[in-house]
Amino acid sequence: MFVRAGAWDKAQQSLAEATPDMLVRDESAQVIRLVEQFPADIQANSPWLAHARGLCAWTHYRYSAARSAMEQAATGFDALGRHDDAQRARAMQALAMFFCGHIAEARRLSETIRSQPMDHEAEVLSELFNFWYEAHYGPVEGPGRRLAKVVDLVRGNSAELWFRCMPRLIMFASRPGVCAQIQRLVHGARAATGDGHWSLQANTNLTEAWAFFWQGRIAEVEAELQRIEEDSNWLGQPAGLRIRLLTLKVSYQVICDDRDAVRATCDAIVAHVSFLDHSSDMPLAILIVVIAASAAIGDWPAVRTHLQGFHAVAGRENPSMQMFL
Repeated sequence: MFVRAGAWDKAQQSLAEATPDMLVRDESAQVIRLVEQFPADIQANSPWLAHARGLCAWTHYRYSAARSAMEQAATGFDALGRHDDAQRARAMQALAMFFCGHIAEARRLSETIRSQPMDHEAEVLSELFNFWYEAHYGPVEGPGRRLAKVVDLVRGNSAELWFRCMPRLIMFASRPGVCAQIQRLVHGARAATGDGHWSLQANTNLTEAWAFFWQGRIAEVEAELQRIEEDSNWLGQPAGLRIRLLTLKVSYQVICDDRDAVRATCDAIVAHVSFLDHSSDMPLAILIVVIAASAAIGDWPAVRTHLQGFHAVAGRENPSMQMFL
């Protein structure tokens, strides 16, 4: 209504307030459609619209786009004297930079953020950055401690902030204390889930299923797989959720020694990789799962084929990939 009335300031504020709840309802496409209804000059200069675009990009693992949008938002908020908004945008920018492989630059930005006053959300995001950094660079106990702090801080916050903190944490479930903190995160996110928060529900179920997998609770994994399939179908099988579901499924199939199923799921994963943002480490991380699963069942022709593809994909020099290599 504000857009139709040409009340651009009120429209920006209204969209900024609505975006977090829309994201946990899987309405990121609607957010972008609303952004695109603003005049071109406002789209180009508004920090609120840039921040909304960045949050939408983050939910789809489009880290390069998230980085650019959050950098624009932070600069715009600084110009308006909105320190807390700028800090929140920069905290997201640092995380996105990390996943694009710009580790040292991201670390410097995160330290700059922490050297200045932070509101609660910026502190949560800074601790989340430290979780990822210490997961790659140590100490080995660091990720568990950092994630415990994240969960402590995010309590009582919006469903969207739980949603933003959750993706991909399970990569480090084998580190001391991490799996227990993931369970706390799952319980907190589930308590924050409201009616219609389908994306948060789906990601919570997926994260819990991975935790069960690492604990060897296979019956629970089987039950969760069915729930997540239903979540994915309800949401229209979004690419990011679908491919993370498939990586869980192929890991489950490997331990069941269902070799035909492993081959079929690996093929499905490879088909989905093309939908991912290739400016980040996500496609490579997914492809490594395929190579490992193929090796586990002794499918060496598939390993050789996918290794060729792996060497052809950009981003192999991303420092965050060295652990997988």
